[in-house]
Amino acid sequence: MIYNSRYWKNKLLVLYQKYTKSLKYINFENKEDFVEYYCFESAFIIRKLIDSNKLSNYCDSRAIGVNRYLIQDSKNVTIFNRDRVEKLYDFSKYNREDKKVRDICNSLIHSFCFTVLWDENFRESFKFLVSSDHDKDKYIYEVSFENWDAIVWEVITDDICSTSWEKPEKNYNDKKNGYKCKKRTTKEFLDF
Repeated sequence: MIYNSRYWKNKLLVLYQKYTKSLKYINFENKEDFVEYYCFESAFIIRKLIDSNKLSNYCDSRAIGVNRYLIQDSKNVTIFNRDRVEKLYDFSKYNREDKKVRDICNSLIHSFCFTVLWDENFRESFKFLVSSDHDKDKYIYEVSFENWDAIVWEVITDDICSTSWEKPEKNYNDKKNGYKCKKRTTKEFLDF
């Protein structure tokens, strides 16, 4: 459990600044490693902040628009073929859906397939593909870095100034022993 979120958000800020400012100066081999590190490290920090109730309800419940590609008929994803996603999944058609940030973080943390998509000159990464060990035989998600970077920045700048816990009178089947946590940002607190 995280007691003070500032340390984790500062670590996320340094990672974000390195990613946004120095990515164009790194050679390709290191660039691919760094982008992978950025995705996994930021996903771990964000999920840890969500699990510790250190993000506002608004930031906690955010969703990202992703493309979901189904697996091709009679294909099984194994440790030996997981790097050949273009042969495993049907990229000719996709479903557009909103996926919660926590779910994307879980997919990254527990990823079985992970691939970064680059532009034609291998200068900029613009999307990544990810599927967890749980859903690898069903589909793979395509997430744009524009959306992921926006979420990372939102987590960095999210600030809670008020937290209240309330216990409902009849429903005790909530995940947190019946208690509901309501967290507000500074802006929401001032509008209250």
